[in-house]
Formats: sequence, C-alpha cells, structure tokens
Amino acid sequence: MLGVYVHTHWGYNHPYAARTWTRADWESYLGGLRGLGYDFLMIWPLLDSMPPIPNASDQAFLQHVGHAIEVAQRQFGMRVAVITCPNTIGNERAADYAYAERPYFACEKKVNPADKAAVEAFLEGRRHQLKPLAGADVLAVIDSDPGGYIGSTNDEFVALLKGQIEVFREFNPSAELMYWMLVGWENYNLFWANSQAWQPGDPPPRFEFHPHVFHDTLTMIQEQIAEPWWLTAGIQEHVDAIKALGLESKTLAFPYG
Repeated sequence: MLGVYVHTHWGYNHPYAARTWTRADWESYLGGLRGLGYDFLMIWPLLDSMPPIPNASDQAFLQHVGHAIEVAQRQFGMRVAVITCPNTIGNERAADYAYAERPYFACEKKVNPADKAAVEAFLEGRRHQLKPLAGADVLAVIDSDPGGYIGSTNDEFVALLKGQIEVFREFNPSAELMYWMLVGWENYNLFWANSQAWQPGDPPPRFEFHPHVFHDTLTMIQEQIAEPWWLTAGIQEHVDAIKALGLESKTLAFPYG
C-alpha cells in the first residue's frame, strides 16, 4: 500500500489548495498519483468547521469529493478514506462563509462529549455532511489535533468513534473504521488543561504520552465497535499497546508528522 493524505485546511489560491479544486483538478491529480504507484487516498474535507447543515458551497465541494472518490476507485483502482475529528463541527459563524474562504479556527466548535444532547446534534450534523462522501471505503477518526475536550475520558472518545462510524454505515454498511492514533485522547486533553493552567515563568506545556491511554482505548474499541476496523501507528507508545493486545495484523504504519 502506498498512500497520500490530501489536507484541505490551507486556504491558498487555486490550484495550490485542495479546497479550491474542481472535478477536473481532482481527476488530473488522481491520474498523476496512480501513475506514480499510489493506491490509497486519505482526504480531510474539513467537516470539522463546516456547518451541521452544509451550505451551497459546502454541498458543491462535497459533491466534488464524492465524485473524486468514485473516480479514484473505479478508474484508478484506489481505496479511499475520509478523515474526521472526534468532536468538532462548524459553529454559528460557519455558514456565513463559502467553503474555500472559511477560516478553520474561527468556525470550529468543540462538542462536550459528556453532553448527550450536544453529541446527538453533532452526529446529526455528521449525517448531513457524510452522506455525499459515503462511497469512501474507510471513515478515519483521529484522536487529537484538532478536537479534544478538557476532562473528557477515553470511554467518551470511543463513544464518539462508535457514533460516527454508525452514522457512516447508515449510507455504506460495509465501511471500515480507521482509528488514527496520534497523541491519544486523554493525553491531548491533559495537554490543554496544562496549557490553560500555565503561568509566565512556568516550563512550556508538553505532550505526555501515557501508554495506558492507548491500551485502554484499543481495549474498548475491541469490545464496543463492530468490525471491520483497523489502526494506524506512528510512535513507540502506539506500537507497545498494539503488541500488548496482539493487534499487529490490524495496524498500518503511519508516522505522521
């Protein structure tokens, strides 16, 4: 497998920003990738700052991506993953922007995973956003950056994983879940708690990779999320947890960053 990650965050001018691509741009890009031997495509379509009911420009972009997914699969024999974050979605400002001009952080909202009503509204928004992308083979959810919620626990993260893949499987029952291991949910939330508590003169906050966070999360995924699912690993703490649980055969090496 040889893959590439299309990251639509950056708002450069056309054609340098994937968020500005037309259908023809996508088709040319995919043809070039396939000629270089790529067979796996990951796309982050910025659902995480898109309004829960996508506006007209969002719908147009989602249709472009949906078409690109179909072309990648049928014409070039590629598999495709759509990337989302655990608990982020567009806020009340998001609908005021066209997709290509939308600033991410000004339009992102972090949902409290402990708020049942907020999570239900979040998943309903994902339902609107994901429907045009349902042809993808894989729904991938990253455990940090962006996303997170101070004080939230690993079991709440797994519930968010489960909620999103269940929504996606309403449209594509055979879809796979990819758990993108990065910092780790509780590790990331601890970093932000330490950042809020930081005072001038204190050492700068750093990510603390507590191994039990990955082990506990993987154990709950095994227990609570229906197959098919798999993982990505990029650091030794990931590998240690994976080996301890015998999950090597479900793991893709992805040393992101």
